[in-house]
Amino acid sequence: MTSADLLPAAVLKRKAVVYVRQSTPAQVESNLESQRRQYRA
Repeated sequence: MTSADLLPAAVLKRKAVVYVRQSTPAQVESNLESQRRQYRA
């Protein structure tokens, strides 16, 4: 199955924006929730 089978052509023609944010090691250490998510097995 291809993406064309799953999505209408109008959707496939849209541009996408991707936002990536990387925490510094200090931010990870001070934010326990972030640390739990990043290192969860």
